[in-house]
Amino acid sequence: MNLTEFAEMMHLSEQEAKDLLEQKLGISVIRSSAPFLPGDETQIMKLLKPPENSPAEQPVSDTLKTGYITDAEKFILRCALQDYLILVDTCAILEIINRQSAFEKLTDKIRPVLKKTGKKLIIPYVVDQEVEFLSKHGDSRPKNNAQRMLPVIRKLTEEEKDIFVCVGSRADWPRDDNKPFADPVFRREIIHFREKGRNVLLITQDKNLTAAILRENNDGSIRSKSVIEVRMLNEDGNLVLNPAVVDVPRFKAEGVLYFRPAYIPNNRVGG
Repeated sequence: MNLTEFAEMMHLSEQEAKDLLEQKLGISVIRSSAPFLPGDETQIMKLLKPPENSPAEQPVSDTLKTGYITDAEKFILRCALQDYLILVDTCAILEIINRQSAFEKLTDKIRPVLKKTGKKLIIPYVVDQEVEFLSKHGDSRPKNNAQRMLPVIRKLTEEEKDIFVCVGSRADWPRDDNKPFADPVFRREIIHFREKGRNVLLITQDKNLTAAILRENNDGSIRSKSVIEVRMLNEDGNLVLNPAVVDVPRFKAEGVLYFRPAYIPNNRVGG
């Protein structure tokens, strides 16, 4: 494998791939067409390849032998390498298409990458509580979807807490508001993370929240070089741009997330 092949595999430009390897693994590349040194390639493959003898992760191992990873895996892997906080919104969890859960498809796809990199997908406490609230009080469709998905997210955060975590508390929304609502919490916390220089990926189906969050990238009142990105789930469980949000500037190159390794702070808050 050489730099050109690695960049194509990761959907990065060669310069972005070069910066990533230098900062994450300490691997310096002089010529893009030159094969990686055996020791360097071993480091890269150790990062990408899931542990052996793990049936649940074997499909990713098989795809890596062909140099191909699914879009969701590739996207989350790049987020992990760039130390993004990965947050999921209520509406993404409740996205049911043709009786199939897009969120469950996503978690099945990215589970091996999360395990290998140690990255966590964060289900905020306010989201957990909003799903529970909707399972009892929502309209028929949201209520049915919430009743289906509540045990799913509770099982993930209880049995796989090393990669799926519930973070937060009742203090995250006003005491006089008995109905949990995640949107203002996301807006407040993402501004906080941006002030601290933390890159964030938010997974949501909400076009209004998407637009509001993306505008934070261009808020000149906050001196930060962090990047906030927002993706929605499609029916295959992959992470895509929301087609309803077309007029908000975002950091991207050729339709994919534009990572800027040189801008990553050394010290971060959060997990």
